[in-house]
Amino acid sequence: MRRMLVKSEYSMTEPPLHVLTQGELRISRIFGRAWNLFTANVWKFFIITVMSELPVRAYFLWTDDHPVAGPGPLDGSITRTILMAVGFVLVLLGQAVIVHIGFQMLRRQSAEIYKAVQAAVARFFSILGIFLAVWLLIFSMIALLSSLVEPMLFAMVFIIVASLLLVRWSLALPACVVEGFGPVESLQRSVELTRAHRWKIFGIMILVCAPLPAVMAILAAAMSSLGPALQYLGRYVLGVAWITGFTSVLTVLYHDLRAAQEGLDSGQIASVFQ
Repeated sequence: MRRMLVKSEYSMTEPPLHVLTQGELRISRIFGRAWNLFTANVWKFFIITVMSELPVRAYFLWTDDHPVAGPGPLDGSITRTILMAVGFVLVLLGQAVIVHIGFQMLRRQSAEIYKAVQAAVARFFSILGIFLAVWLLIFSMIALLSSLVEPMLFAMVFIIVASLLLVRWSLALPACVVEGFGPVESLQRSVELTRAHRWKIFGIMILVCAPLPAVMAILAAAMSSLGPALQYLGRYVLGVAWITGFTSVLTVLYHDLRAAQEGLDSGQIASVFQ
């Protein structure tokens, strides 16, 4: 384990003055610290996420017959593919920037945006490799299961297996950004960090993701009397808030799991938000 940490600029090999035990890794603590991290950086995180998602939003706005934009100018498949690829790149970079800033602040270190952008760009191809590896496996699983089982059984098996894999690999992005690992190493690192806490992590994922459809429905009902443009803007703002909040949760979870399993001195563990 110590050998792996040599690669990281965020060394955790100092003699620990206070070590979090696994029993102290509480869901309420994770959400509390993530909320404080989110609210302390809400405008910074919001701007980063908005900018990183603009090409993706433009793609959906400018495709044919969108209810807000009307008939779109993107009538060529090549143009659409290029815009979607650019959007995909920026979304990945945006999440990496937030992880870098959040982890630095949890360590009570400076968290300049330009340094976070530099770190994210430096790790981009590894981040891209993680995403491609995960989705290649998932699509391979879809192709295999769909040919072997009935549709209803396929849906159940897929949800279970995909959930297990996503929990195991949920911290691959922070491991890649913070510790400088490649795609395979980042996935392995996530497996190690989550090993004793996967039910808690699964519960956290459910608590973060499950309310979103209900909140979207409530928002849609509340804004039903407004025009399509304002409705779209409301959904956009909610989506940005959810993404930044979810990334904050993952960042705190990654930080605290490293603390629980490896030990940090009290100055590194302590957060300015506690």
